[in-house]
Amino acid sequence: MGSLASPTTGIPLVAFAPPSIARHQTAAWGGIQADNVAVVRHDPFDYEFKASSRHLLIASERAERYDGETIVDGLPRSHRRAWNGRMTFIPAGYRFYG
Repeated sequence: MGSLASPTTGIPLVAFAPPSIARHQTAAWGGIQADNVAVVRHDPFDYEFKASSRHLLIASERAERYDGETIVDGLPRSHRRAWNGRMTFIPAGYRFYG
């Protein structure tokens, strides 16, 4: 039986600046792509996602921040600090950044 996940070399779903702030582990199954991200330093960073043909589903196991905001086009800015155990859905065509 083959492996369930096959690594891809494509561009990660969410872009981080500086890129060295995050480690990505990416896999694809047919029409689904998963990007497991770990932020490895407690330094300020930016992130962004926008795809016209892909939705983004974020499942946060452990995610906390001390400062900053999250913005999804057309919605109020979020200043939530703790994202532990949350799921966030970003529809295709919407920009998600912070």
